[in-house]
Amino acid sequence: MNELLISAALILLPNILVALIVFIMRYTRFKEVALRAGIAFTAFWLIYCVGSSIVFYLLGVQPNPVYSSQNISKSALKPLAVYIGSLTTYSFALTITYLIFMFPFVFFIAPLIGILILFYVVKRKGIKEVTFWIDLKPKKLVGWEEEKEVLKLLIALLPVSLYFLITLLKLLQLELDPHVVGSTWLGWVLEIYMLFLLSFIVAVNLLYTSRVYHGNKFVGETIRRNTFNNLLSISIVLSSVSLILFVQIYRGIEYLFIYFSLYYIAITIVFLAFFKIMEPASVYIFAKILTFIRDKDRLQKLFDLRTAGLGILVGALTALISLLYILYTGPLTFYWVHANVDLDELMNACSLYQSPYLDALNILNILISLGSLQRFFEIAIILGLIYVFRNTLKVKFFVAGVYVGIFKMITDYFLLQGEASKAWTTAVLSSLNIGSLNILVPRFAYLPLTTNQFIVIPMLLLKLLATLLVFTVLVYLKFGKLVQFTDVEAGHQIKYICEPEPDRITPSSLIKLKIAKIFEDKIPEDLKQIVEFFKTRTYTFQELKEKLGMPEEKLKKILRYLYENYIIDIYDVEFKIVTPAPVIEGIYIVNTDGIALYSQSFGEVKVEPLLISGMLSAITSFVKETTSSQQYLQAIDHGDVVLMIEYGDGFFVTLLANRETPELRMRLREFVKRFQEQYGEVLKQWSGDPSEFEGTEQLIKEIFEITPISEEAPAT
Repeated sequence: MNELLISAALILLPNILVALIVFIMRYTRFKEVALRAGIAFTAFWLIYCVGSSIVFYLLGVQPNPVYSSQNISKSALKPLAVYIGSLTTYSFALTITYLIFMFPFVFFIAPLIGILILFYVVKRKGIKEVTFWIDLKPKKLVGWEEEKEVLKLLIALLPVSLYFLITLLKLLQLELDPHVVGSTWLGWVLEIYMLFLLSFIVAVNLLYTSRVYHGNKFVGETIRRNTFNNLLSISIVLSSVSLILFVQIYRGIEYLFIYFSLYYIAITIVFLAFFKIMEPASVYIFAKILTFIRDKDRLQKLFDLRTAGLGILVGALTALISLLYILYTGPLTFYWVHANVDLDELMNACSLYQSPYLDALNILNILISLGSLQRFFEIAIILGLIYVFRNTLKVKFFVAGVYVGIFKMITDYFLLQGEASKAWTTAVLSSLNIGSLNILVPRFAYLPLTTNQFIVIPMLLLKLLATLLVFTVLVYLKFGKLVQFTDVEAGHQIKYICEPEPDRITPSSLIKLKIAKIFEDKIPEDLKQIVEFFKTRTYTFQELKEKLGMPEEKLKKILRYLYENYIIDIYDVEFKIVTPAPVIEGIYIVNTDGIALYSQSFGEVKVEPLLISGMLSAITSFVKETTSSQQYLQAIDHGDVVLMIEYGDGFFVTLLANRETPELRMRLREFVKRFQEQYGEVLKQWSGDPSEFEGTEQLIKEIFEITPISEEAPAT
């Protein structure tokens, strides 16, 4: 009993340490990040590592003994403590490796797949009419709604995925005998397959997140809903058939199916834990590609000598500095020089069927952990250099990330050619004698790859490019001081996403008036006419120069004076998004019994809430009876008037507007969610008193950013 308790404690120790860290971080502003990181590590360790150990034991791999060069007794547990420390460090390093060097590939490829999907849906000519309404503010990490949908879909695809992969390996004539424990090509191909599968699913979700629409239709939502629903319904059938075929064709290897299923599920959970953190980079890259395709001057910008020259300079310098870091100053390099070990011999000594020494396990754990740490510091140094070059040479973050990634990909190819990963890492149980106790300890074992690695090397190189580009974008979104604001002009709403750039005024620089009347006294009389222009709309420097007919240098001096006196702001525009401006006429909240809970008008059009509820009930019943549809009515389009409908638990909300846009639909859903959170308990026991919903007006102002033209009491 003591042996089992000690063994269980040692196996769970890494998770106990992670839980302690998450508990300590719960009162800090990093609590959500810490929670997600804790879930990722716990899932990977318990589902894959511990699960793998159990599967190998059931497959007949007995816990081989682990030896120690020192006599371990109950009073001298130092070697064991060192081993548990190195094992835990390696476990953290392995989880971080997935975050830094695997998942960025998904968020790099997903925008490209998203563009291809749009080409298929709207055709080549229609792509120029596609627009979006992105929000690059940091996402709140609360809630797991999106992650649950993706998890459900991926689990449904698991059996068909494994059957497909084994068939693919046979077609490629790669060596694979599923009856032999230790065959690793299935593991490698599964890893690569998962990256592309996740890329496709993220691409579909990306069209929804970026609020892509075409011809006033929210095509991003339609594509995601149809794709997810079809995949889910089809995959359930196909996976059931695949599972039956798998068991029939490969009899006696059910444990192998369980082993790779554990890996599949663990990686899925780790991925989803960081999904919301990394998705904004994918949104940004997608918007950049789509903007480039729709830009008439894209070829001129693509071959801009200044941009290309600075990009090449930054890429070459950064690649050179990171190369020197790896060769001469990295922590792994320093340890390697003094350790004097042969990595191939060490991995062979710690392979699946060997009985290694604790010292060998410690050295290997430390070497691999330091390797991950060195690569982590390398990425941090590169991002720091890009940030420095951005401020000194004024080269854009995205441009620098692209060129640095290309240079690193080239240098690493020549450095790492033939040095691709040589083993598939798994976990097994080994026995260790402590005094009179024979306890089980987890350890990492290595299954060597002996086949040609033509599949692995290209993926490793592309993953590095993806890592640099994705993390460059994430750093930019976090520290780039991005500003987002919206103007309304001539029936259109224009969203600007930009950053302050007063030092370098270009033709595309955006000039915006500060909202501060206290500074109006500082405006000289001869400049007041210029300032008046900014009170009606926002201008670029080129537009302002053409409107005023003023020499460029003189206008720049005036703008710098106005900026230094806090009259205007000068921005470098990342995105200018133009969409039709919807006009909201009213909002009506009705419960499922047809009783109006709240109504508000924002224009001249006024509709009786009872008429709304009665009409919608009649139309919904008619549609369901005639078409056997189980879907709720979403909208009624009457040309110049649209009724948009969203449903909550026990109520629905109708928005009356002149047109539907994805932005308006997303805000309506947010309103329904917030109303449900605020008044969910009131709705269950509503007495009929309309004053119980008095806070709704403030909620409307916060979400729709509008103020009623005519104040009305809540409807009775």
